Amino acid sequence: MSKDTQSEYDQYLENKFNLNQELFPNHNGVIPKLNFIQGNFFMHDWSNAAFVFTNSTCFNKKIMNEIFSNANKLSRGSIFVNTTTLMPKKYQENWYHVTPFNRLMSWGIGKVYIYRRK
Repeated sequence: MSKDTQSEYDQYLENKFNLNQELFPNHNGVIPKLNFIQGNFFMHDWSNAAFVFTNSTCFNKKIMNEIFSNANKLSRGSIFVNTTTLMPKKYQENWYHVTPFNRLMSWGIGKVYIYRRK
């Protein structure tokens, strides 16, 4: 499934990138790559990611604090999307809170938070 998603992403993003390069201020004309990581994402450096999504509904407070701490290492302009848990104030200083919204998940309605790195 991740291979299919990557193929769709590659086809879709090339057009979007060429029409909206201002959405990718840190990429110097190079289309960002989509990567999937299977395993413990704390064992990987994702500080150079342009977009991070964490479906964190079942994560405890310790895991969430580590996620938010690592998200603060992302570059200016990066997008961070998280479900269920609002980013604590101590981490928000480097972020624009774009919008929260509700989304139907397989288990019911869930909250989604979108942030953009200042």
